Amino acid sequence: MVMNHTPWAVDNMKERSAERVVGITDYFVSLPPTKYLIIAIVLLGFIFGLIINFGKYNDIDLILKGSVDGILLLSIPALVSSIVIKLMIKKISFKRVVATTLVGEIIYTITYAASFFLSSYNPSYGEMIVLLGAGIAFILWYAVARLIFILRFRSILFAVIQLLFHLIFLLSSSKIYVSDEPIFSIAKFYVAAFVLLVAMFIFFFIVNRPLKKSFGISSTDAFSHVVGQWLYQDNALEKTFESVGQDAKTLLTLFSFKRKNDNIFLVVPNVHFGPFGTLGGSEFSHLIANGLSARYKAKALVFHGTATHDLNPVSSKELDKVLDALV
Repeated sequence: MVMNHTPWAVDNMKERSAERVVGITDYFVSLPPTKYLIIAIVLLGFIFGLIINFGKYNDIDLILKGSVDGILLLSIPALVSSIVIKLMIKKISFKRVVATTLVGEIIYTITYAASFFLSSYNPSYGEMIVLLGAGIAFILWYAVARLIFILRFRSILFAVIQLLFHLIFLLSSSKIYVSDEPIFSIAKFYVAAFVLLVAMFIFFFIVNRPLKKSFGISSTDAFSHVVGQWLYQDNALEKTFESVGQDAKTLLTLFSFKRKNDNIFLVVPNVHFGPFGTLGGSEFSHLIANGLSARYKAKALVFHGTATHDLNPVSSKELDKVLDALV
């Protein structure tokens, strides 16, 4: 039987590269429930409003009136952005959208707070820090949409949308200093954001160049493929495996016991059940058993042969070769 094996079987360099890519899954964490993320978004705006209005109102008015400024500046645009973006990309869970929004709101909170205090010394410094924070939040949204949500062209659109909602509430408030008229201010913020975006593109180009030159895939695309497989069961990474895999021969062992009403198959395919998720041969034990059971009215037990990553099938389509050989 002939099948391909994964890129890290070609040489040690490819093995190390693949292990690094797959190793990013060690850093995946479970997000808190959506309701807790929303509470955090509202609470962050509430606390910010109390801080910037401290000393302006008495205790009751500080809570009832002062907190409203923070909620309008931070919480409302964050929640509106989450809802609109979720409506535009239904395949992404609302929890992940809200989590991204919360991180962006933290950036806005830090920069708004810094601007609020700096403006009392020099308004220009206060405005510059807000421009920087908005640009960083813009880059965050682009990077998450591109690398985590796996959106190529719409990723910039979502970054533009969330910034627009924050600017609408920012420019309608007098709490944070912005010097120009609304139209000019919006243009200034987007210019700052796109300058940072260009800088990030240059950084990505430098980072991607070595892997792209050696294996034909960029580091950011490899990252996106791994994330896409892990979160959305997308198998686009198999195309990369196929492009650098090699043909290999291996062994299959089959013990067949015929009974009165059915058959028992003990199968030892000398392939590796990997690399992870649903990629390559990761589900082969289950798929082989199902394939034999459906064809022969048999109960099949599939064991793991003494195979290393050198015999990782490059795609789930390699299953047909295994089943054909068993037949």
